[in-house]
Amino acid sequence: MSTISIKISGIEGTLSALNGFNKDLEDMSIPLSSSSKQYLDVISMNFMDDGKTFGKGWVPLSERTIKEKKELGAPEKMLYRTGAMKKGFNYDLSGKNMSNIFNVMDYSILHQEGRGKHPPQRILADVDDKRINMVGTVFTAWIDGLLKKYNLS
Repeated sequence: MSTISIKISGIEGTLSALNGFNKDLEDMSIPLSSSSKQYLDVISMNFMDDGKTFGKGWVPLSERTIKEKKELGAPEKMLYRTGAMKKGFNYDLSGKNMSNIFNVMDYSILHQEGRGKHPPQRILADVDDKRINMVGTVFTAWIDGLLKKYNLS
């Protein structure tokens, strides 16, 4: 009877690479921060195109509001009286694995959800397929970079 032996070489290097890859996966702050910044850019664009970014254009201003804005010398553009709500969007990382996008202006939720006619709903931020894919692309690129870093691709 003959004996077959198999010798595997390089296993230590492969295990070391996999351990490094696994350790890097524990801290997702880089792709979270990057995708959060991209999302804030999308929200800003939504203000510029009156809600059309998320496919739900905002209800036009009432004549009364237009008159008020003129009297105040405010821009006639929707939701731009002071610009505070647009500037109020930000994000923070909670630990290494969560990002929160928020608006510091408490009245922003009134516009986001709407209260019937006053104010009507004007979507400021939304999670749609396009944004999900945007975040997915950021994470895919990050993981691809890690695979290359450890010569696992």
